[in-house]
Amino acid sequence: MDEVSRKLNILLNVKKSYVPKAEYIFRAFCKTVGLQPEFFYGFSLDDIHIYYGIETKEDYPIEIRYDPNTALFYENRSPYETRNIHYYMFHDEHLPFLFSRKGPIFHYPKDKIILRKDIIASAFYFLSCWDEYTHGYKQKKRQLAADFNTAITSGFADLPVVDRYCEIFLYAVRKVMVGYQRENKFLTDTSLSLSLAHISDLLNYSNKENPPPLKKVIRLIEAILNFENKKGISSTFFLPLIRVEQEIPSSIKAVHSLIKIDKKNKKKNLSHHDIAIFTTEMPKTDAINNSLEIYGGDDSLVSGFCHINLGSHYSKLLDILEETSIAYDCSLFFNNRGYRAGTALPYTPFNIRENRPYPILEIPPAKAIKMSDTKESQSKDRTFFISIIEKIFAIDNQANSIKLSRKKKSLYTALHLLDCIRVTAYRKSVFKKIYSHGTKKDGSFITLDEICDKSLT
Repeated sequence: MDEVSRKLNILLNVKKSYVPKAEYIFRAFCKTVGLQPEFFYGFSLDDIHIYYGIETKEDYPIEIRYDPNTALFYENRSPYETRNIHYYMFHDEHLPFLFSRKGPIFHYPKDKIILRKDIIASAFYFLSCWDEYTHGYKQKKRQLAADFNTAITSGFADLPVVDRYCEIFLYAVRKVMVGYQRENKFLTDTSLSLSLAHISDLLNYSNKENPPPLKKVIRLIEAILNFENKKGISSTFFLPLIRVEQEIPSSIKAVHSLIKIDKKNKKKNLSHHDIAIFTTEMPKTDAINNSLEIYGGDDSLVSGFCHINLGSHYSKLLDILEETSIAYDCSLFFNNRGYRAGTALPYTPFNIRENRPYPILEIPPAKAIKMSDTKESQSKDRTFFISIIEKIFAIDNQANSIKLSRKKKSLYTALHLLDCIRVTAYRKSVFKKIYSHGTKKDGSFITLDEICDKSLT
């Protein structure tokens, strides 16, 4: 490979129907590690760096083993048999491998490396949420995605396995392709990026017969804005979905105006705040478009969405979002159970039915943790979602981040559901640890919109 080139020539010798899936994973890996893939098919006289296909007598620097039955598997709608999952140690972790032989991950002939595990097919299974696809729209109304997830039933949901496969990919590239040049860019100029988002449950507040005075809610939002402006923390506010012909509650109008005024003052503030949309029910396209029009405007582009429902079918939601101008989504998570798509990285989900990626960025929360401010809310099982994404260019087991290079580059995102029914005094302690950790680590705060912009470029 040319010393100043980031181009990676990849030869695919797989069934035609499987090509988009293989390209999808290779593109995801290359984007993560800062390389640019170029694909060739069947046979090529070009300088090939990676070969993915059936066993061959040709010599390539990196070969990834592939079983032709894998493409046939992905033409059906069946889950993978857990008894066929093989585990092998990599960087002190037992990693699961699908569509692969037993034994070591690597084989080292002279001047090349062979990956005996099919990290491409394995990664696609998890990143595409194949388990959910196999259940389709037949899942019971109260059934959660976690109820039939292979990672959960097999006990490795807390491991972002797709990101670990990417580590293996990077290890192979480094091992045999001396002198390659990766694009080394990150979300911010600092090694740690932090993102905070607040989900304001204002519709639930407005529907109550005797809600607390609106001024208490306003004071709560003002306290957050003032604290973040003072500390230089940029964040995202999720406001409720507004259906067509639905009267906009005064609480939503007040909070929306407050955030928009703050956005206009961003020149004198140390931070800025973006607006996104959330709902607890499967949305309709017209309701999303209506909300985008209400919350948006000449000076406020709304591009984010979050569906707080652990029983939702992800592809149905993404089909709806694709018909709107929504650019990123934060809906794919489990209830305190780990990684729903096997990754902690922002990624583009895959439309299995049409065999192509969705044009939407998924920023995947790693956890949804129940929290309560009061004993009363604990007794009513009031859910507060704090979602964590940890990224990823670090060897840092305590932070449970991913080892992609020796430079500590990580992203931490927290989503906090503000209880506007049981309004309590704004407690800086909620964010104090995050802010304290960020400043100690020389971190920079970034909004979800900014994560989206930088991830899609």
